[in-house]
Amino acid sequence: MISNQKKAIVYYIICLVISVVIALTLSYSISKKNNFSIDFKLLLNSKKQTISYKDLDFQIDNQNNKYIFINVNGYVGNINIYFKHLIDKESGLRIYNIINNENINFISSAIISQKLFYKSITIDNSFSDLALLMSDTENYDNIKKITVNESIYNKYFLIRFLLIFIVVFFIFSHFIFNIKLMYEKIYKYKYLIGFSVVVFAVVFELNGSSLAMWQYSTDSICKESVLIGKPRWLRGDEWCVYTPILFSQNISDYKYFNDILRGTKTDMFLFYAQPVKNVMSVFRPFLSGFLIFDMARGLAFYWTAKIVSLFLLSLMFFMMLTNNKKLLALLGAIMVTFAPAVQWWFTPNGMVEMLIFGQLSILMLYKYMDNNNFIRRFLYLSAIFICCGGYALTVYPPWQIPFAYVFAGVALWVILENRKQCSIKLKDFLSILFFLLLLIISLLYIFNKSADTIYALMHTVYPGKRFETGGGMIGELFQSWGNIFFSIKDVLPVSNVCERSSFIDLFPIGLILSLWVIFKEKTKDRLLIILLACVVLVGLWCVAGVPKLFAEISLMRMSPANRTLVVFGFVNVMLLIRALSLVKTSMKYNKIIIISTVLTVVAVSCAVSVYGHYLTLGMILIIAVLSLIIF
Repeated sequence: MISNQKKAIVYYIICLVISVVIALTLSYSISKKNNFSIDFKLLLNSKKQTISYKDLDFQIDNQNNKYIFINVNGYVGNINIYFKHLIDKESGLRIYNIINNENINFISSAIISQKLFYKSITIDNSFSDLALLMSDTENYDNIKKITVNESIYNKYFLIRFLLIFIVVFFIFSHFIFNIKLMYEKIYKYKYLIGFSVVVFAVVFELNGSSLAMWQYSTDSICKESVLIGKPRWLRGDEWCVYTPILFSQNISDYKYFNDILRGTKTDMFLFYAQPVKNVMSVFRPFLSGFLIFDMARGLAFYWTAKIVSLFLLSLMFFMMLTNNKKLLALLGAIMVTFAPAVQWWFTPNGMVEMLIFGQLSILMLYKYMDNNNFIRRFLYLSAIFICCGGYALTVYPPWQIPFAYVFAGVALWVILENRKQCSIKLKDFLSILFFLLLLIISLLYIFNKSADTIYALMHTVYPGKRFETGGGMIGELFQSWGNIFFSIKDVLPVSNVCERSSFIDLFPIGLILSLWVIFKEKTKDRLLIILLACVVLVGLWCVAGVPKLFAEISLMRMSPANRTLVVFGFVNVMLLIRALSLVKTSMKYNKIIIISTVLTVVAVSCAVSVYGHYLTLGMILIIAVLSLIIF
């Protein structure tokens, strides 16, 4: 800690300057298109032109050659030609300088190769007028646009700079501030920081969609629009189905029934979970951005509000589970928010919404039972009302049903723990009855309005008539270890990364620790027992299966075992974090080594069994080392 205030200010300024320099350097190296001198000239003299195909000026020279005339009248750093479709065959391009409409001087030439959709030519000189002459005149009709002086100093450069600056400055801040105090401030202002993240994303139109795949599929890649990561073909149900439907909703002015999508009346609210100008949209708060902003900012709000909300709610949820142990709560929030299953299924199947609404409803129930103020209780009930409606409208039973059992178990714990200090008066009872009736009326309204959709959905082979009894997922209990490579190697020999994605739950450490706490330390913790029961029951469904009658009665028949594995991972994370918050004694070192070695062998063997040739020898070694250390 720096005691002298003046020194602290000096260090702060130095840290700020270094962060700016590093951010500028990294942003430039990522965005670089030309050599440094040209990019610097474009920064000082960036008279950019963008000429669409309809505005191109075609002329004929004395030899009857067709060329494109461009009046630049100044410095030209580069010329970029974008094509509508891939070039079928190789052709030449020659660029001339036209002086006083008479003298023509050759400047540069280039080859436009096959299968190109974009050609950039560096010029670095000043001119009045230019002529672009292509050897294959058919390519003229294939031009989408031509840009002159395309600079890296644009919106994407600014965004990269700001993102890198924030990260670098945050890292440096650990060396100039009191770390404990800094993190206490971050925790104190967590909601303000989260709100700022959403605002930043909305202003700069940032989202996590793989929508850039449309640019790949139409041969019009704009790589700079992808700031972090890469778009995925695999998420076709997002970029090729769900998000384009959003655009059709925008055109239809967000009607409940859209006749643009299929050329006939289509229910947009229930099955497609789209933004709709209807009071029932209160159950879909993350879609409200589309009703307030334009499409780009609505999409930004939809993505960032969800991930920020999930992280903050998970943090507070685990604060409740750990009796306010912040580091464990942070670990739990990270394990949930950035779980491969959550990220690969971020949209549109509703998993994020289920986790948000499920955790928030439990938190509100906890607040309700811990506070006897009627106004606050009314607000808590209104939040639970929205959560219940929102959870129901995710309309994805394979996850809804098992997640519901888990959240019901945690809700039971909240009720048992707080039943003594919670008093329910007549006005409290009436308010509960009011929201219950309001929820029933709301769902009946939706059921009536979307009756045809529900009927059609329930009479489909999938998912309407699906009947599962579980079982067959023994090795898959350890499949999370292979997940750590999905982002860099997303093609599996069997199934796909979405189907194999899970929570990295470190199974069975949570199970071992919970048994240690209950039987070795004699701690009869209600929540630990409930979570342990959930792990056993969900695990039995995944591994051994159940009789048809139980599957029918419990509604689990709609949850395939491979889907339920995701819920198994989530409850394992809760079990692990809760057990860590309670454990008091430690095992002997030799026991730890033996158990960890055995678990590592099991984890590696199961991972190899599940993923087969997907795992290279190097990957297997990484899994072995990581699992041994973490176990």
